[in-house]
Amino acid sequence: MSLKKLAILGFYWSAIDRIVSQLGLVVVMVYLARMLGPEAFGLVGMLSIFVAISQSLVNSGFSQALIQRSKKVTEHDLSTAFFTNILIAVFLYLVLYTVAPQIASFFREEQLTDVSRVLFLVILIDSIAMVSRAKLIININFKSQAIASLLSTLLGSCVAIYMANKGYAYWSLVGLTLSRAVVSSISLILLAGWNPHWMFSYRSLKRLFSFGSNLLIAGLVATFIQNLYSVLIGRNYSSTEVGYFTQSYNLTNALSTLIGSVLQK
Repeated sequence: MSLKKLAILGFYWSAIDRIVSQLGLVVVMVYLARMLGPEAFGLVGMLSIFVAISQSLVNSGFSQALIQRSKKVTEHDLSTAFFTNILIAVFLYLVLYTVAPQIASFFREEQLTDVSRVLFLVILIDSIAMVSRAKLIININFKSQAIASLLSTLLGSCVAIYMANKGYAYWSLVGLTLSRAVVSSISLILLAGWNPHWMFSYRSLKRLFSFGSNLLIAGLVATFIQNLYSVLIGRNYSSTEVGYFTQSYNLTNALSTLIGSVLQK
C-alpha cells in the first residue's frame, strides 16, 4: 500500500477514534457530573497538573524520537526507551507518593493524600505502553490505536458509572482514569506485538534524548501553562470552583482538541 493510501487510512481511523471516544467520554462525564457534582471533579482536577507534567517527563520526548528515526530504529533503541521510561515513572511515582500529604496540605483538602497516591499510578501504567504506541505510529497503524482507545473508553466508562452508582463519589473518576489506562496499555501491547528485550544502550539513550529533549522542554512549558489555572483556583478557592472550571474548560476546548489531535497524528 502506498504512503498516500496509508496516510488517508490513518486519518480515517484517527478521526473515528477521536470522534467516538471524545463524544462518548463527554456523554459519560455529563452523566457523572449530574451524579457526583462539581466537588468530585474539582478534587481530581487539582491533581491534573502533577499527572500531566509527570507523563511528559516519563515520555521524555522518546516517543517522538523513535518515530523520527522510523526506518532506522533498532531494537536497542526500543528496549532502551522502554526501560528508561519505566525507571523514570517509578522514580516520579515514589516522589509524588512521598509528597502526597504536602499536596493535600497545599490545597487544604485532606482526602487528596489517598486520592493522589492511587491516581498517580496512571503514570506507571501509561509508561509501559509508550514504545508499543510508538511502534504503531511508525507503522501508520491507527486502526489498532483506535481499537485500543475505544475499548478503554467503553470499559473505563462502565467502571466509572458502576462506581458512581455504588456511591464511591470522587473515586469513580479515579476509577475511570485508571481503568482506561490499564485497558489502553494492555490493548496497545497486544496489538503492537512488541516485547522488550533485556538490553540497554547508552548510545541509544543519548541519541534519543538529544532529539527528544527539546520537545520535552516545549511540552513541559505547554503542560504547565495549560494546567496552572487549576492549581491557582484550587489554592485560593474550593474544590467546587475547580470542578466548574475544569469541566467548562474541557467542554469549550473539546472541538479544537479533537481536530488538533486528528491532524497532528
